[in-house]
Amino acid sequence: MLATALAFVVIGITLSPWQRDLFVGDETKYGQVVREMRTTSSWFLPTLDGHPFTHKPPLHFWLVDALTLPLGVHSMWAFVLPSIVAFVFLLWLLATMSGSRLAAFIGGSSLMIWASAQTARMDVAFTAFLVLGAWMLFVFFQRSDFRALLVAAIALAVATLIKGPMAPVIGLVLFFLTWLRRRRQGPANDAPPHPGVRRVVSDASQQGDDTPPPHTGVRHDAVVPYALPRGNYLPAILALVVIPLLWVVPAMILGGREYTREVVMKQTVGRAVASWVHQAPPWYYLGHLPAIVAPWFLLALIAVIVFRRGTPLQRFCIDWIVAVLVPYSLMSSKLDVYMMALLPPVAILVADLVMSGHRAVKIANAVTLLIYAAIGATGMLLKPSMLKSPDGALLARDDARTFFALFAAMAIVELMIAARRTPLASTIAAGLIPIIAFRWPTASPRRGRSSRRWSGNTCRRMRSRFTHVPISGAATCRRSSGTCTTSINM
Repeated sequence: MLATALAFVVIGITLSPWQRDLFVGDETKYGQVVREMRTTSSWFLPTLDGHPFTHKPPLHFWLVDALTLPLGVHSMWAFVLPSIVAFVFLLWLLATMSGSRLAAFIGGSSLMIWASAQTARMDVAFTAFLVLGAWMLFVFFQRSDFRALLVAAIALAVATLIKGPMAPVIGLVLFFLTWLRRRRQGPANDAPPHPGVRRVVSDASQQGDDTPPPHTGVRHDAVVPYALPRGNYLPAILALVVIPLLWVVPAMILGGREYTREVVMKQTVGRAVASWVHQAPPWYYLGHLPAIVAPWFLLALIAVIVFRRGTPLQRFCIDWIVAVLVPYSLMSSKLDVYMMALLPPVAILVADLVMSGHRAVKIANAVTLLIYAAIGATGMLLKPSMLKSPDGALLARDDARTFFALFAAMAIVELMIAARRTPLASTIAAGLIPIIAFRWPTASPRRGRSSRRWSGNTCRRMRSRFTHVPISGAATCRRSSGTCTTSINM
């Protein structure tokens, strides 16, 4: 059942690229950056409308441009394939790190990750390499393995080239929090090991207990000291610093003083201290977490409380959540999507909670289903005139009504049989219901075509030659009479 549900989640992200074009906004903007990169051959200094593009590093754009060679410049797949591959990689990381496919399902059905995996953005790839880096940090502390530390540094450096310098910030904060916890708690030989971690204790009285773990995962072969592991940290430090500099230095040389000031002072220091965009108070994310972690917020909250003194991996995941939440909360610029980086540790904790059979699991899932039913019923009862925003017109569409009706109906049916469900089955149902409801409008080509404007305001990419027309029509896309039109500056 779990394998089937996981396959459904993965297949679900592959349907929309067949039925849509680039969304107006970041996707069309990134498409324009790729077009200009190709036409100007400015690989180290990406541009947008002829001006240096300093918002994001270039690795994602390099990959998209490379994919246009075999897939064609008009293929939607060249833009979304990096996110899809990163999504599958992320699920593999979660399953391997936790030793459970349930963690992969929880992560994959987190609505923010699942939706982002269908876009031309770089958020899922950034998150996947953060997970790889965090996993290798965990292995380093468990085994004092400096090769794992080097892999962690390389992964964080790659994440930096994908989306920016918050990757090493998160990694360094997580490193410090993990060391601090170990130092405060001392040797944790009396802590119950995570099912995916085998510990061999040096005490001769306990050497006879060699019972194998229920499933494989991260292993270490000796008592873990609480002090910082001794060894050569230089290779990891060099990898973390030098790999991003291989792009940053040439870009600054090519861009000159103005480009350097823009990258350092505005995009880095400015976003952290006094952002000109997306400003919000430090407590912003606390109020948004229920939606960010949906549909797993209640289970995540319970898991953090239950496992605050749990296994090494569980305590590491709590540190991981803090390492993401605190730095981003202190930054001036805030967007909900920044919190995607804390969803993987949430997935591991929630999976452990469900597999433990904790009595609160079924209760939390039942409350989640009640919320689903309330959302569906509200959407069906609301009239377009009740909403002042332009999106109120979406409620008049048949596919929108179908979505809310299906959402409510599935939640009510599941509630009726919830008492007979196991914790695992009720969790799978809670994860699949939103995905089925969201995927229903695109379940057939006819529904897919009729739901494009409901899914988002999109503009059809122009089918002209790649070297003459912006692939996205990025800066000139506008709404006209309820549809999207594109004008191109030739």
